[in-house]
Amino acid sequence: MTEQEVRETMKLYGWSFLRRERGSKSYIYAARKEQGKRKEIYIISFTKLTHLTLVRLVEKLARITA
Repeated sequence: MTEQEVRETMKLYGWSFLRRERGSKSYIYAARKEQGKRKEIYIISFTKLTHLTLVRLVEKLARITA
């Protein structure tokens, strides 16, 4: 997937796209407010973004909401 595809999919499921930097590495997280608190989940590192599938991303987002 591309970064834009990940952003659009997260938006459809009510999540915001976050890019976190640690040292020289970048990571993708999803974030949203639940019951007044911000919830963040790790999705994948930017170096492995091309290996992420739509099905896997939706599974991660849906598992969190269930």
